[in-house]
Order: sequence, then C-alpha cells, then structure tokens
Amino acid sequence: MRARELGRPICFDPNLRVERWPSPEEAVQAARGCLEGCLLVKANASEARLLTGEADPAAAAEAIAALGVKLVVITLGPDGALARG
Repeated sequence: MRARELGRPICFDPNLRVERWPSPEEAVQAARGCLEGCLLVKANASEARLLTGEADPAAAAEAIAALGVKLVVITLGPDGALARG
C-alpha cells in the first residue's frame, strides 16, 4: 500500500458487503489484510465480529487494536459507539 510506504496515516472503514464477493471469507481476508499499521479503523459491530470472530464489540475492538491499529471505533447504531486504542 503506497500510503504505508510513504509513512502516511491510514484510516480504514472495511464497509464489508460480503454478498459482493465470491465468498464471505474472501471479503474478510481482504479487509483484514488492510488493518495492520492503520491509524484508525472504523467498523460497525457486525463488521467487527466478522473481522475478529468476537461477538462482543468491546472485545472485537481490542482484537482489532491488537492487529496493530492505533485507534478503533466500533459503531453501535442507536447505542452510540465505542473506541479503543
């Protein structure tokens, strides 16, 4: 990724639309490949669960942060959002 090579901050929203991929696994694998080294990752609770396997949004945020993301924001619809990092 060119931005990473240049040391630029990367903000990533996976916006997973698994129905547009040959398989959900391919969509998740592609999105996970973009996480390491991001400054910010914003995902909804469903996307966070797909990316990490964690049903609890807080645990999913921690798992995403553990992949080398500095700040993780998980949106929770009408319940607001949570941040880790």
